[in-house]
Amino acid sequence: ISALLAGAGPLREAARDCLASAGPTAHSGSMTVLFRVNARGRVEAACVNADDTGSDPLRACVLEHARAMRFPPPSPVGVVQAALPLIFQIDHGAPMHGLCTP
Repeated sequence: ISALLAGAGPLREAARDCLASAGPTAHSGSMTVLFRVNARGRVEAACVNADDTGSDPLRACVLEHARAMRFPPPSPVGVVQAALPLIFQIDHGAPMHGLCTP
């Protein structure tokens, strides 16, 4: 599990850039990316299983980055399938509340 989390780290970072570049069609929401890692540690398939962001450009960007993820080869040798939930929150410049308030 730690190898999956480490390998997915770049996707979580890239997702922020995808949201910023998706334009006005993107909305706050969640997306679940399913992917299959082959025996060499490469993503051989990735798709979006659930998406309520309403943005085709956001979905396409996230999938592009998901397909580029690399992992250590699975041990024992085989194929690994995983689901990665992503939550997108659009910041409209609203002030922060709660613990962040002085």
